[in-house]
Amino acid sequence: MVKELQRFSVGTVALVFVAAAHADVLPEEVFEHASDYTVRVKTRIEHAFGGDTVGSFGGTGFIVDVDRGWVVTNRHVVGESPSEVKVARRGGVFEAATKLYVDPYIDIAILQTNIDGGKSAALNCGNAAPGTGHPVGAYGHPWGFAYTGTQGVISGQTTKWERLMLQTDAPINAGNSGGPLISMRTGAIVGVNTSKYNDTHSENTNFAIPIADVCQILALLKQGKDPAPPKLPVAFFNLEEQDAVVIARQFDDAASVGLQAYDKIVAAGPDLKPVKHKHDLMNALRGNLDDAQLKVVRGGQELTITASIPPMRIRRGVEFAGIVMAPFNYKDDSITPAGHDIGVFSVAAGSPASDADLKMFDLIYKVNGQQVESLEHLFVVLNDLEDGATVKLEFLRVFEDMHYFGYIQRELRSEPAVWLDSNGASSGTGIQLSWIASEIEQAPIISTRKYLMLTVALERLLSELESADLRLESEEQQRQHDLALALSKKLNGGNLATIFGSD
Repeated sequence: MVKELQRFSVGTVALVFVAAAHADVLPEEVFEHASDYTVRVKTRIEHAFGGDTVGSFGGTGFIVDVDRGWVVTNRHVVGESPSEVKVARRGGVFEAATKLYVDPYIDIAILQTNIDGGKSAALNCGNAAPGTGHPVGAYGHPWGFAYTGTQGVISGQTTKWERLMLQTDAPINAGNSGGPLISMRTGAIVGVNTSKYNDTHSENTNFAIPIADVCQILALLKQGKDPAPPKLPVAFFNLEEQDAVVIARQFDDAASVGLQAYDKIVAAGPDLKPVKHKHDLMNALRGNLDDAQLKVVRGGQELTITASIPPMRIRRGVEFAGIVMAPFNYKDDSITPAGHDIGVFSVAAGSPASDADLKMFDLIYKVNGQQVESLEHLFVVLNDLEDGATVKLEFLRVFEDMHYFGYIQRELRSEPAVWLDSNGASSGTGIQLSWIASEIEQAPIISTRKYLMLTVALERLLSELESADLRLESEEQQRQHDLALALSKKLNGGNLATIFGSD
């Protein structure tokens, strides 16, 4: 039977204690200092992507930079979905926080807060992860019992789930997620409590993210660099705990990176640091994706590859008529029919989509006969529909009527589309303008159909923007208005014979 990790959508806290050199500290001192860095986290999610749940939740985080107001917690505590996040120090009131960075690979999020007071946690950044038997403590709010400490030891390390995790028998329960795993010898944080083994027969088999991962993300953010991991267009072999990173299959855009099936990646990053598992590889390339370096062994020969690799991104989506739709972000989505990767993540009960029998994991194919090209394109097409109009959706359903894919068509009532990203929901004016700009720049020839679609979308956006008093609105709205005007002139200027192509 396959066991799963249970994540807790209630957090833990943080610590900030610097121990005297070469001297152990008392557990009471460690946990007392931990309360100085602890924040409670509240999260509310209205539109949920897969992995998140609609509702309100509690969690914890710890202060890592009191001057900047930065707080570390788990991604699953604040959600990958649009969410409202609030934080509070001990004895304080909850105040709004924003998600400064949410990592798409490891379960980490960095919050930007206006916290007043507290201290920055001491992180075990420059030292090796503690070995098996090292005494540790977890501090947080298990089951709502606030500011609670538990003790145990490091049980080992594992890459069983592709990511490197610290295993500990220190009890971690609902309420500890996002909080610190603390060295009881030095008082420094060695990990971020994340999950437990979801088995009724398991006793204190819990997991934390090594603090070194967090330290690297924080360092890149302070340098103004994007800490996102690479989106590598390959699949790796599962080698059953062997220390090797071997490519099983390359996908459509792998040629641009220069990787091939059966390549063994032995080093990566600007200093070609040795890698033993996928976790090493992802971290070695963070902050160095424009000119990523990889050392591989191919056919017994060692060679170095330099390539530009796109970053892995947190999900974005569109809410429409009760459906939340977003790219599934599978690396092998190009092998699905026509490369369809925009799927249904949730369907609201009683919504037009529910009445039309849409289900989770359906793959969106066409809207009113028009093939969906991207999430941005889907949003633009849906925004062009009149409210209350009948819209015809075509989609693929996995394992339908003895086929891998069933081709299904449904009609439903149109409602305003909403753009969703990690920080919230919006009408998506900027998203639409970016998509229109990219379509105009893509090629010197634009088909009559696409020209008409872009023209209608621009006219609607300009009408919406000009209906507001831009003198009283934000600088961003004025910038969007100017961009829409410039795009309209570019689309309609020059020699139309060079613009129009065949349908």
